[in-house]
Amino acid sequence: MAIDFQLFALAVILLWIARQMQRWSPNPRAGGLILVIGLTLASLFVFNRDKSLDETAFYFFGSFGLGVLIYWTSNMRHRALWLLLLVLMVTAALLVDFRSRIAVAGAVMLMLGLERQYNHLLENLPVPFFLTFLGRISYSVFLVHFPLCLVVNATFFHFFPAQPVTHAFGLLLALCVSIIGGALFFKWAESGSNRTAPAWGRIKHSA
Repeated sequence: MAIDFQLFALAVILLWIARQMQRWSPNPRAGGLILVIGLTLASLFVFNRDKSLDETAFYFFGSFGLGVLIYWTSNMRHRALWLLLLVLMVTAALLVDFRSRIAVAGAVMLMLGLERQYNHLLENLPVPFFLTFLGRISYSVFLVHFPLCLVVNATFFHFFPAQPVTHAFGLLLALCVSIIGGALFFKWAESGSNRTAPAWGRIKHSA
C-alpha cells in the first residue's frame, strides 16, 4: 500500500511538471510522455537493479510506467509501432539484467497492448460471475488480506503448533477470510458513492 501511494504520488508529480512545461511546449501530453518514459527507462535499467531501493517507488516505477505507457500509446496514432518500441525496451532491460518480475510485467503489458490493438478481444469473452466479482474487489482484498492472514496464522499456530494438516486448512481459511474481508471493505469503503447497494449486486448488474 505504501509503494502504491508513492507510485501514484510520483506519477502526479510528473504530470504536474509536464503541465508546468506547457509554457515552453504547446503539447502538454508530450511532456508527460517524455517524463514517464524517462523515469520508466531509469527504473528498468538502474533503480530496479538495486535492491536497496525496493522501499521506494523508483524501484517499481518500471512496471508501473509500462502500464501507464501501454494505455496512453494504445490511444495514439501508430500504436503498433509504440507497442513494438515498448517491447524492445523491456527486452533490452531483460538482456542487461534478467528479472522475472520485469518479464511478468512485460508479458502483461504485451497482452494488454495486443488486446487493445485488436479491437478489445478480451472484453467480448464470457467471464464467470465469480471471476468478475473477485476482479472487482481485488484491490480491497489486497489492502486487507495481510492483517487478516496474520490473525488466522497466529490463531492456528497458538492452538495447533505442530499439525501440518490442520495448518493446510488454516491456509484455505485465511484465503476465504481475506476474500470476505475484501468484499466487506469494498462494500463499505472502496465503492464510495454507491455504498447503499451490495458489492455483489452492483457487479451482477454490470456484468
